[in-house]
Amino acid sequence: MNARQNEVCLLYSESDKAIASLLEDALNYYSINVWQAQNISIGSKIINQTTEMLDKAKFVIVLWSNNSVKSALLKSLASEAKKIIRF
Repeated sequence: MNARQNEVCLLYSESDKAIASLLEDALNYYSINVWQAQNISIGSKIINQTTEMLDKAKFVIVLWSNNSVKSALLKSLASEAKKIIRF
């Protein structure tokens, strides 16, 4: 991850990785920095580190699909994002 502040926090189910990658590429094309929960290093606590990144993000994108609605982790992360991000 580079030093500039993340503008977008991208949350998605691992089953939607291909679509998430396309979205990240499109956002990067427009110089929008993206952070993904999947970028967390092994051994990190995913909820804690994601919460930290949500605090820093300007926007959050949650990719919902038929597969992702079954993910308890994604639901938890999206719920955390809803608490942190204020409109």
